[in-house]
Amino acid sequence: MSGSRRAGSSKAAKALAATAKLRELREGGGKRSRIDEVDAEADAIEDVYEELDEEQYRALVAKRREEGAGFVVNDDGEGYEDLGEEEDWTAANENYSDDEEYDADGRKAQKAAPEPKKKLSAKEKAKKANANAKSKAGMLVGGVPKKKKLDDLAAEADTDAMLEDILAGVDMDVGSTAPMVVSAPKPKTKPYVPPVAPRRSPRKAVAASTAATIARSPAKTPGSSAKKSVRFEIEEEDEDLPTGDVGAFDDEDDGAIENDDVDIDVAMPEAEPLSAETKKSVKIVKTDAGQRPPEPESILKTLDEDEEPEDVGPVTQDAGPVTFNGAELPRDSDGSTPFFFMDAQEERESPGTVFLFGRVPVSSDPQSETISACAVVQNMQRCMYIVPTASTFADPDGELEALGQMMEETRREFKSCADSDDKKEEKRIAAQKAKSDLMKKLVPLSGDLRAEVKEVLKARKIENSKITIVRRRYCFERKDIPQGPLFVLKVKIPATYAAFPSDIKGKHFVAALGTQAPMLELLTLKSKLKGPSWIALHGAAIVPTEKQKSWCKLELTLPNAHKSVRPCLEAIASRPAPRLTVASLNLQTIVNQQTNVNEIAVASVQYIRDVNCEGSTTAAQLKTGLRHFTVVRKLDGLEMPPGWQNAVAHENNTNVIAKRTGSVVLAAQNNELGLLNFLLAKLHQLDPDVIVGHNIGGFNLDVLLRRFQANKIGHWSRIGRMKRTRMPNINGSGGAYGGGASMGALQCLAGRLLADTYLSAKDLLGKEVSYTLTSLSETQLGVRREEVPSAEIPNRYQDTNALMHLIKCTEIDAKLSLHLMFKMEVVPLTKQLSNIAGNLWSKTLGHTRAQRVEYLLLHEFHSRKHIVPDRLSAKERRRVAAASGEEEDDGGKKGPSYAGGLVLEPKKGLYDTFVLVLDYQSLYPSIIQEYNICYTTVRRHFDAGEENTEIELPAPILSDKDFAVLPKVIANIVQSRREVKGLMAREKDPARAKQYDLRQLALKLTANSMYGCLGFSQSRFFAEPIAALITAQGRKILQRTVDLAKAKCELDVIYGDTDSIMVNTKSHDLNHSRALGNKLIRFVNKEYRKLVLEEDYIFRSMLLLKKKKYAAMKVVNGPNGTKATKLEMKGLDIVRRDWAPLVKDLGKQTLEELLDVDGEREERVNAIHDGLRTIRKDMVENRVQLSKYIITKQLTKAVEEYPDAKHQPHVMVAKRRLEAGKQDGVKAGETVPYIIALESELPLEDIAAGKAGASGGKGLAERAYHPDEILEKGLKVDLHYYLSQQVHPVITRLCAPIEETDGAAMAECLGLDSNKFKTQTRDEDEYDDTFGGGRFALDDEERFAKCKPLKLRTRTGVEFDFRGIREVMDDKMSATEVLAPPTPGAGKENAPAQGKTALRTETIDAASLANQVSLAVRERIKEFYAAPLRSDDDVDATETRNIALRCHHTNAELTGTLSADPMSKGTMEKSIPEDELYNQLLYYKRLLSIKEAERSNKSKDERAEFRKKISEAPGLEIALDGAHEKLEKIMNKSSYMWISLADLFSVAKA
Repeated sequence: MSGSRRAGSSKAAKALAATAKLRELREGGGKRSRIDEVDAEADAIEDVYEELDEEQYRALVAKRREEGAGFVVNDDGEGYEDLGEEEDWTAANENYSDDEEYDADGRKAQKAAPEPKKKLSAKEKAKKANANAKSKAGMLVGGVPKKKKLDDLAAEADTDAMLEDILAGVDMDVGSTAPMVVSAPKPKTKPYVPPVAPRRSPRKAVAASTAATIARSPAKTPGSSAKKSVRFEIEEEDEDLPTGDVGAFDDEDDGAIENDDVDIDVAMPEAEPLSAETKKSVKIVKTDAGQRPPEPESILKTLDEDEEPEDVGPVTQDAGPVTFNGAELPRDSDGSTPFFFMDAQEERESPGTVFLFGRVPVSSDPQSETISACAVVQNMQRCMYIVPTASTFADPDGELEALGQMMEETRREFKSCADSDDKKEEKRIAAQKAKSDLMKKLVPLSGDLRAEVKEVLKARKIENSKITIVRRRYCFERKDIPQGPLFVLKVKIPATYAAFPSDIKGKHFVAALGTQAPMLELLTLKSKLKGPSWIALHGAAIVPTEKQKSWCKLELTLPNAHKSVRPCLEAIASRPAPRLTVASLNLQTIVNQQTNVNEIAVASVQYIRDVNCEGSTTAAQLKTGLRHFTVVRKLDGLEMPPGWQNAVAHENNTNVIAKRTGSVVLAAQNNELGLLNFLLAKLHQLDPDVIVGHNIGGFNLDVLLRRFQANKIGHWSRIGRMKRTRMPNINGSGGAYGGGASMGALQCLAGRLLADTYLSAKDLLGKEVSYTLTSLSETQLGVRREEVPSAEIPNRYQDTNALMHLIKCTEIDAKLSLHLMFKMEVVPLTKQLSNIAGNLWSKTLGHTRAQRVEYLLLHEFHSRKHIVPDRLSAKERRRVAAASGEEEDDGGKKGPSYAGGLVLEPKKGLYDTFVLVLDYQSLYPSIIQEYNICYTTVRRHFDAGEENTEIELPAPILSDKDFAVLPKVIANIVQSRREVKGLMAREKDPARAKQYDLRQLALKLTANSMYGCLGFSQSRFFAEPIAALITAQGRKILQRTVDLAKAKCELDVIYGDTDSIMVNTKSHDLNHSRALGNKLIRFVNKEYRKLVLEEDYIFRSMLLLKKKKYAAMKVVNGPNGTKATKLEMKGLDIVRRDWAPLVKDLGKQTLEELLDVDGEREERVNAIHDGLRTIRKDMVENRVQLSKYIITKQLTKAVEEYPDAKHQPHVMVAKRRLEAGKQDGVKAGETVPYIIALESELPLEDIAAGKAGASGGKGLAERAYHPDEILEKGLKVDLHYYLSQQVHPVITRLCAPIEETDGAAMAECLGLDSNKFKTQTRDEDEYDDTFGGGRFALDDEERFAKCKPLKLRTRTGVEFDFRGIREVMDDKMSATEVLAPPTPGAGKENAPAQGKTALRTETIDAASLANQVSLAVRERIKEFYAAPLRSDDDVDATETRNIALRCHHTNAELTGTLSADPMSKGTMEKSIPEDELYNQLLYYKRLLSIKEAERSNKSKDERAEFRKKISEAPGLEIALDGAHEKLEKIMNKSSYMWISLADLFSVAKA
C-alpha cells in the first residue's frame, strides 16, 4: 500500500506540473479554446485518482449506500442537494472551501506542516472521492464558490470562463428523466487525501459527475421535430465532452465572445446507454406522497386551469433560437440585406456610431426564420445650419429669392419625372443650371461668413469639414432667426468632435441650429426610419464573433453612415413582421437587515415564442406556447426545509409545462450569485425581444441591476444586447413605484424592449382606482391575486409546502403581467403608434406622448426642408439660462400661463328627464384644420413700434390642398383613420380586422395628442401664442354652441366643459330627446367645415353637483335591441380610493335610488334614509366585514420625508410597519391600507354614539391601524368616525340638491347628534363667495352671533364688554354709560343709586379708546394668521401651519392652497376664514359707528332724538369717531371691502 501511496504522490506531482504549464500558456497570451483548456486540465488530473477494478468499485458503492444519507447531484446547475440529511453549512469543509492563500505567482502558499496523515481505508477514500466529485459538480454546473483571497487575475478569469462555458450551454427546453442518486455520507472536515475513483477516462469522469447533477433527463421522443441545442441537462450516458467550444462566453477586455453559435450536433453527440454495472449504482428517486408540494390556492388554479394532465400528450421540446451559420448574408432583389428594425442606441463612448437592433432572416427565403442582429452604422457626421445676419445675403430687388424659387421648382419637376420620361435628362440639366445660377450669386456674398466659420472650426481643431450654401425655411419661436425661406451655411463635421454650444453666435451669423442634434435623430430623419419596420442595409459586412460589440446572434457593420440605411422596396416592406420572443420577469426580494438593500430570493420567467407583433395573441396560443422557469436560492443563515429536494424533483416531473416540453421548470442555487448567473444565462440563451413586468422599470429591473453590481457579475450586460464593461448610472426615476426605468437602466437593456404594464395601464386603460397588479388582475383579468409580503419570505423557507407556494405565487405574478400585456394589446398597439410617429419602439413603450408627436413633426418638417429647433439637454438648458441671465424653465410644472378651455357654471340639481351630451370630435385638432393654424401661418413675431400685436387667425383657405404643415399632418391622420375603419368594416378575417382596429386606435391617439406639443414648454415645438390662439377659439366655439342651443332650439344647456355640452331636453321620451339634439347638431355643423358636433351619449337621469362632478344613468344598448341604463360617475368622492368600501357601496346605492326615475322623489328619499338606518344597525351588530372599513392612501414620498407625518394616518401606519420590519406598504408609490380603530371596553352601540371619544385623546393619525394590527391587538373599529366622517359627508353631498332631506335628517338616521349638522343645509356650498352671497340676507343679530365682544379696560383695571352706540338708540343705556363699565347689579330692582353714580365717574377717554380698539383688531388679526390650515377634504382632516408649495398641474394660481398630499382632492383653508375675520371687524365697526346707528332709525324724529342723547355726553362723539376712523383704515386694506354687485344680487335673482 505504501508503494501505491508513492505512486499516487508522483502522479500528483505530475498533475501539478501540468497545471503550472497550463498557467504559463495562458499568461503567455496563447490563443486557446476554452474546451481545449478544460481537456488539458482534465488530462493533468487523470492520474491523481487511484485505480480500482469493477469489483472493488461495486463493493465500495454498496458500503457507501449502506451508510444511509442520500446525496443527489442533480439540481440543474445549482451544485448539489441533500435528500433529508441536514448539513452544517457553518462548519468548515475543505471540499468546497476556497479560502486558500496563494503566492504572487499563483501557486498555493506554504502552510504550517500538517499533522501526519492517517492511513485511509477504501471506505474513507470512497467518501473523499464522492465529496470531491460533489464539489467539482457544484462548481461546474452552477454552484458558485466563495470569493478567493488570491489576486491571480488569470486564474480568476479562467474560473469565470469555465462557469460561463457551462451556463452558455443552458438549454431550457430539453426533456429529462428521474434524477440519479449517488449515496454518500455527510462530508466531514479532514486532511486532504487523494480521492478514490473507478478507472476511467478523465473526461468521462467529469461528464459523469456533471450528469449526476441533473434533476431529470428525458428520453428522446421518437420523431421529435424540435431543434437540438446545447443542453442544460446533460445526458446520463458516459460520453466524452466535445473538443470544440460549446457556446463559450469569453469576457475579454474587448468584450468578444468566441464561437457563440456552434453546430449543436457536434456539441452534444448522441448518448449511449448506461452499462449494466453503472445502472446498479444508480438509484431512481420516487417522490414520497407525504412530501408532496402543496396544492395551489384558487388564484393559482385560476390561471393554470388549462394545464390539465390530459392536455400534456407526447413530450415536444421547445425550439431554441435559430442560429446563423451561413457565410453569406441574405439579399433582396436590389442586393441589400433585409433588416427588421426594432430599437437603436447611441453610445457616448462611440461618437459617430449608431447601433440598430432588430432581426435578420437566416436566408433569402422570405419565409425563413429570423435571428437577433445588430447593425453598426459608422462614420455619422454632425450637420449644422449657420444662420447668417440679414446683411450677408441682402436681397433688395428680390433677385436671390427668384433664383431660389426657380431652383426649387426645377428640382421638383426633375424628381417628379418617371424613368421612362423622355424629358427627364432635359429637366435634370435645367435643375443643375438653376442651381449654378444661384450659386454664382451667393458664393461671393458668403465670403466673410465662410471665413468666420472656418476660423471657428480651426479654433476647435476641426480640420475635416464640408461647407455648402443651401436654401432652408424656419418658422419657429426663436426671434433672432428670420421667419420664412432663407439661405444658410450647411456645415458637416465628424461626430467624433464635441458638440457646439447651442447659443453660439458670430459677427456674420446670428445662430447655429443642429449643434445639439444626436446622431440617432439625424439617422432617423435622413434614412426615413419610421418605427419598427423592414429596412434595407447596403454594403453590410459580417463582424466576426470575437469582435462583436453586441450579444446578438449576428452583427453587421455599415461604414457609409446614413447612406447605408434606406427604406425597403415596397414589396419587401409589406412582408409580415418577424415573430418575437416575449418574456415576463418577476422577482421576490428580501431586505438585508445589515445593509438595508433588496436582495433577490426567487426569480421567475414566463415566456412565449412566435408572438405576432402586428396582431392579437389568442388564448389558445398562450395555452400551448407559454413556457416558464423559476430559480430559487438558499437564504444566508437559513437551511432549505426538509424534503426540499423531493419537492423540486416532483415539480420537474409532474409540472404540465415540464411534461409538455421536457424542460426543467424549477432550479435551486446556494446563494444569490448563483441565482443571478443562472438567470442571466437562461435569459441570454432565450434571447427575448421584449421583457415584460408590472412596475418592472420602477423596481424589478432596478433591483436586478444593483444586485449585478453588488455581486460583481462580469457578464451582466447580457441582460440587454449591447456589450458593456461599465454599468451606466442607474440612479434616476427607477426605484419609485410606477416611476418607470431610469435612463441608465434603459441603456443596460438596449436592444430589448421593456414593456411595463403599470405604465401601459395608466396610458391605455383610462382612470382606474388603482394600477397595482392586484387591482388590475381583478378588474382586467378577473383574477384574485395573492400578495406575499417581503417580510414573510424568510418564514416560507421553514416549510417545503410554504416555499413551494411562494414559488407558485412568483410564477403567477409573472404570468399575470404577461396576460395583462396581451389583454391591453401593448405590443401591436405601440408598434402602430411608432410607425405613425416615426420614433423608437422603446420610447413608445415608455408612453411618452409628447415625444411621439415631436417625431411626427420632425419627419414632416425635415421632408419640407425646414430647420427644426434643437432639443436641449437639461445641462445645456441650465448653461444657456445662466449665460443669458434668464430663469430656467420649470418644465411645465406651473401649468400653462394662458387660458384653457371654457367651463360653464353648472346648473346644479337632480334631473329626471333625458340629458343629452353633445361633443366635438377632436376639438383642438379640428380647430387647427378649420382655421389652417400652423407655425407657418400664424404671425406672432412683431417689430418694435407696431401698434397691433394681437395674435390673429390666418387668412381663410379655399380647400384642403392649401393646408399648411400642421393641419396637413392632422388631415392625413384623419383620412388614414377613415380608410382603416372602412377596411375594418369590410374585413371578414377577425385577426386582420383586429389589426385594423389597433391601427385606427393608434391614429386616433396620435391626432388627439397633436395639440399637446404646442402647449408643453419642454417640447422643441412649444409655441405658446399658437396654443393660446387654439384654446381661445375653443372657448368661442363652445359659447357659440350654447347660444345656438338657446336661440335656435330653445334648449336648456345645464353644463359645458371645453369640448362638450349637456342639454336638458325636459322630455321623458328618448326619440324626442334625440330629435332635439339632432336639430342642434345640424345648426352647428352648418357653420364649420372641419368641426363636427355629435351625440356622445344620453343620460336617462342626472345628478349635477359641481364642475366636473356628476352622476348619471347612461343609456346603453341592451340585449335584443333593447335599451338599458348604466351608472356613470365622474369626480365624486366614492370613486376615490381614500374612502372606505363601506362608503362606496352605500354611495352607489344612494345614487341608484336618487336616479331611479320610476319612483316618487319622496319614496326615494325614504329609501335613502332606510339605507342609512340599516347600515348603522349592521355596523353596531358587527355584520360588516373588516375589509369594508379599509381606507387606502398612496405614499407620495418616503416615510421619513413627511414633515407632518404625525398628522397623516397612512404615514403613521407605514412608519410603524417600517419599524416592525415589514416591507409592503412602506415605500414611496405604494398604497397603505388602514382602519380607524380604538381600544375600548364599551359596546359597539356606545362607540357608534360617540361615547368612547378618541381613545384617550388620540388624534386621527394615532387611531389609524393596519388591518393586521386590528386583529393582532383586538381593537374595535371606531364606528362613530365612520358614521360621522365617512358615511355622513358623502351621502349629504350626494343629496344636497334634494329638498326633501338635509344633513340633520341624515345624521339622525345614522344615530348622530342632529344639532351638530343643522348648519349643513342643502345650500351649504351654494355661496362660494360667502361675503358676496348669503351673509347679507341675515339680520345683524344672526350675522354677528359668533363674533367676539370688544373688551375695554379702564385706568383702574376694570374690564368690561363694550355694548356699542346702538344701545343708546334703543334706550338700553344712556350716552354717559357707553364708555364706562356697568354698575354691579345693574338691572336689578334694588340696586343702590349712589353706587351707580360712584362707578360711572371713571370713563375711557378718546385716546385710550382708539388704542384699545387698535389692539383688539390686532389680536383678531393675529389669531387669524396663527390659525392652522385645515383641508376641506373630509378624509384628509389634516391641520398644519406649513404652506405646501406644490403646484397644480393646470392652474398655477392654486399654489399655496393645495394639500401637501398630491392624492388629496381638497384644498387647504384657514380654520378661521378671511370672511370670518372681516365679519369680526365689521362687528367692531358697527359698535363704534354713530352714522350707521343713525341710518338705522326709521324717522327724522328718531334720528333727532338720537343726536340729542349723544350730545348729553361730552367727548363721546369725538372718541367714537376717532376709534371708528382708525378701524376703517385697517378694513380698507382688505379686499372684502369691495363687493361684486353681480355676485351680491345673484342670490336674489336665483
